[in-house]
Amino acid sequence: MDIKKIHDRYSKIVMAGGIDASELLPYGEPDEIRNAVRKAIEDSEGRILIGSSTELHDNIPLENFIALKSALSNK
Repeated sequence: MDIKKIHDRYSKIVMAGGIDASELLPYGEPDEIRNAVRKAIEDSEGRILIGSSTELHDNIPLENFIALKSALSNK
């Protein structure tokens, strides 16, 4: 999903999710996750409820979930 393209086309909607739970959250580094959160917020001009693209699952390391949460706390 390209958040920027969706936001550019439908600028009045508020999106939900946006952070990939199939590759990024289970296999990415915490800095990559924090960067993805910041980019999603920027690309949507803040019109997004940040969360995983699907449910969180056992393959997502706790440190990656904490990275997602900490990126939101620092905004």
